[in-house]
Amino acid sequence: MMADARNGLGTSLHPDTQGKTQAQLIAVDQNPHFIQAVARVGEENEVIAQQDIYAENGMKLLAKGARINKSTHLHLIAHRLELPLDMVLCVADSVNEITMVRDLERIISTDPVLRNITMRSGQPQGYRSILGTLDIPAPLLFRLTVMRDDRNELYLHSLRTAVIAHSLGVRIGLTQEALQNLFLAAICHDFGEMHTDPAILLKGRAIQGSERRFIHVHPITSYAILAKMQNIPPNVLQGVLQHHERLDVSGYPSALTEEKICTEARIIAVAETVETIARRSRKRQIRIAIRLNTGRLDSRYLSVADELLQTKEEIDPAFDSDIEVLGKLTRLTTVLGAWPALEETFKNHQQSAALDFIGQRLQSIQSLAMQAGLSTNFLECLDLTGEDATVLPELNVTLVEMDRVIDDLVFEIERRTSHLPDCAPIVDHIRKVFQAEPVRISV
Repeated sequence: MMADARNGLGTSLHPDTQGKTQAQLIAVDQNPHFIQAVARVGEENEVIAQQDIYAENGMKLLAKGARINKSTHLHLIAHRLELPLDMVLCVADSVNEITMVRDLERIISTDPVLRNITMRSGQPQGYRSILGTLDIPAPLLFRLTVMRDDRNELYLHSLRTAVIAHSLGVRIGLTQEALQNLFLAAICHDFGEMHTDPAILLKGRAIQGSERRFIHVHPITSYAILAKMQNIPPNVLQGVLQHHERLDVSGYPSALTEEKICTEARIIAVAETVETIARRSRKRQIRIAIRLNTGRLDSRYLSVADELLQTKEEIDPAFDSDIEVLGKLTRLTTVLGAWPALEETFKNHQQSAALDFIGQRLQSIQSLAMQAGLSTNFLECLDLTGEDATVLPELNVTLVEMDRVIDDLVFEIERRTSHLPDCAPIVDHIRKVFQAEPVRISV
């Protein structure tokens, strides 16, 4: 498998992604953010060299048994290494299959949404047998350990996504081998985020301009990391690489068409969407968001997720204490209302054909708005301070997802026009029109 991953790397990749992935294969071993994370873990846990560490030019950097901490990581980031860090380092208190089972049990016991999903899947503890039969490579466990100790929220997100993906896979009748591949891909899907500057990903911080390229490249980085390990099945590699692709061609890194997105990626995309929303919403609110993603995510797996979330639980009006309904409604109506004039302006641009997809995406957004009952005059009719305030929690969830779709469109415009310098003024103009400051109201 190792030879296949390295020597035939481009054979299973979209042509536009091949060059980026080759670059990431080189970069993953030298990424300063991952090395700094290892050093931080070394300050709290025992991270040691399990063999002599050499630079690519043969220079010995650290001896076997040396501890990795802030004082030694500078030696590592100054050189290109002969072998990746995850192949030459070990952690005393390492993540393994047993500790992951314990972590999952603790998560599920305190999360009613996950508990509901696993119980209704038909195999509420199926993740135990999956982890019991997986032969996870030591370098992969090392990376999971660094993630657990340095980026715990990302580690927990990966575990939750994996157990949701497994529940979906069980419900649709995947084989044991397919479930193993799916679980492994889901655990590893965000490895690339460990190579992104953590300051960019701080909770509540808006991603700025060119910083988005670091977000868009993380599936490629995750793929490149796994491609350098032994015995990683091809389906796992593709599931990791494609987990942000979307059926309407709005995804990344390759904007694949529907038929080219593998099963593992489709399921992980649904699982990650459910997990992300579940951290801040009630079950019924998650189901609203699932319906709004129809057309972007695979309808079969969305339907299964909806079945797993069947519940009589009503929305708790006090669940969201600070809601941005007014700002999101304003943004939605501004975007939909501004496009006809913008489209007319761009008709005679020399790159007008390259911008056609924007109108198609906005038609989809408008269709979603209509399905949700958000007409163009909805804002004027809504009394947010009177009786209509009781619908705010449900309305907020709907608008959060609409907001996300608009953000995704802005990102897509930037990705698809980045190689067209003469489109920069247009993209800047669209960004200014599509981005509105939210108006917060408390309920």
